[in-house]
Amino acid sequence: MQVMSAGSSWQKIVLVLFAGLMLAACQTSGLKSGALKTDFPPAGWKTQRSGNDTAYFCTRPTCSTPQFVGISPTRQRGNVEEAIKRNIISTALVDELFNVVKVASRKQINASSTRKITTPTYSGFEHLVTLRDRNGKKLYLAVRNVIQRDRGIVVTSAATSPGIAKRNLARFFAQTTIQRVQ
Repeated sequence: MQVMSAGSSWQKIVLVLFAGLMLAACQTSGLKSGALKTDFPPAGWKTQRSGNDTAYFCTRPTCSTPQFVGISPTRQRGNVEEAIKRNIISTALVDELFNVVKVASRKQINASSTRKITTPTYSGFEHLVTLRDRNGKKLYLAVRNVIQRDRGIVVTSAATSPGIAKRNLARFFAQTTIQRVQ
């Protein structure tokens, strides 16, 4: 049996988490071009792009602990935004999905604070997810799904503190404009 390094196990946990969040097979992916405009990241952060994914990193000396904000397209089928607005996909349903993930991960993944977001330009959910490795170390993810009809992105802020993860997610959205593009 091969032992995985902490980095690869975290990557697999995050991948399984986001795959479970999106509930449906693919049709369209990501917001339309021009729908998202941001002035993030702050000075001292590094930006890395790969395909449609964007990652912002902050390490020493700018940040005292490693921090990350990532944007990835998500795939949906059908008008997911309308389903959220009509409460077909509700916070209770998302919480139950996270409970299944918690049990399946043997409590290594725990989500809380699911909050429904509905604005004139998008709908979605916001969560705080705690990932725990085998040694008990924790990584906190503040996550917001941004859905426009049948397209979407997930914005994830990761840090070793829940307060920092939430703050960086809030900072990202304070410096970002999301609009509908025809």
